[in-house]
Amino acid sequence: MSTRLGGYNSMLRGRLHGDLKDNHVDSILNSFKSHLSEVDAVLKKMDAEDAALKRKNRFNSDFDAFVLRHDINIGTPRPPVPPSKTRQKEGFRRGGAGVGLKEDPPRPKADIPTAIPSSSEPLRPLRRHKKTALRHSVPSMYSSTPHSADEDPLLEPIQQDRHKRSAYSNLNLRGFRSRAGSARGSQRPSSSRPARVSQMDPDWWKAAYKQDSLKYQKAREAEHEQLEAEFQQRQQAAREERKRDEERRRAEAEEARKLYEEARQKNERKRKEERDRDRRAEDDRAWRKLDEDRARKRAEFDHFWRKANEWKQGE
Repeated sequence: MSTRLGGYNSMLRGRLHGDLKDNHVDSILNSFKSHLSEVDAVLKKMDAEDAALKRKNRFNSDFDAFVLRHDINIGTPRPPVPPSKTRQKEGFRRGGAGVGLKEDPPRPKADIPTAIPSSSEPLRPLRRHKKTALRHSVPSMYSSTPHSADEDPLLEPIQQDRHKRSAYSNLNLRGFRSRAGSARGSQRPSSSRPARVSQMDPDWWKAAYKQDSLKYQKAREAEHEQLEAEFQQRQQAAREERKRDEERRRAEAEEARKLYEEARQKNERKRKEERDRDRRAEDDRAWRKLDEDRARKRAEFDHFWRKANEWKQGE
């Protein structure tokens, strides 16, 4: 402010005859106001672009975070696992479930699941047909056709709709027939079989994602409210700052006007004093000239009067 006032003082010292006008200060204030309006327009445009970009990327970022958090492999099903070649080398034949060569070793009992796997172990979907070995089925995340109650996955072919079945619907622990019973074709009554394990919903991730989305939607709304409150605070602070700047500029302009008015009045007084001094000097010169003229005329008259008296006396 001191520098700005110093500039005004220099202008006032350079123009002491009233050449500086009041509209110069008004033009300076108008230029400041136009500059601030341009800056506000640019800031509003940038805020609008940021809000549009956040709205565009909101759903994709939330869905990606959900998939990564729950370790969901969507859209890339695993390839089918080929049947074990070791059993073929050991002499297992597809002709019958209980028919094998004389030198074939007995089939290991570990291949037949006898208990529900623990939660720490991954669920491995299993199937068994009387003419096929135990195989892994192809898991499908988007399966929506689980087995019905009247269907028996032990009796249906393994190739039928394998890619459409759910990975969890193939986990059947209702009991497996012995080789002899399968060879005879006999079947135990359904009442003697253990109860079927409840099938897991193949679309479980949709409900989890919905619940997760609701939770993060509330978090997003809270964050949005916080951002809105911060934005309003910044806007209020900016408005207050602009108001303070305008008041400060108005005060500076008022002070500059006062300085200009004081300098103008001082200059006017000085010019008046100079005019009065010149007028008094002119009056003094006129009076001196008049006195000199009177003295000269008086001397001439006295000289003429003396000469006249001398002429009369001489006669």
